[in-house]
Amino acid sequence: TRRLDNASLRFLDAAVILVSWSLAFLAGFEGSMPSDLPGGPVLFLALPLTVQLVANQLAGLYGPIWKYASVEEAARVVIAVACGAVASTTS
Repeated sequence: TRRLDNASLRFLDAAVILVSWSLAFLAGFEGSMPSDLPGGPVLFLALPLTVQLVANQLAGLYGPIWKYASVEEAARVVIAVACGAVASTTS
């Protein structure tokens, strides 16, 4: 069941990442999708999705299921999100 729990966490994270980056993308273009985007929005979203999921894995966020989160876990979440965002926007 632990593997299934981790898969559901990854799926939930992927959904949150895709929605967040999609909203940020639309906000940046004032709600309209540019027609000259190479590869379309799918290619645009693939990089941040992959990078953030890898950053979460490296930060140890998909290990044990937390009943209570501590400051250490919160710090790992912040570090993973910051590293993923920086890596996605600097390339």
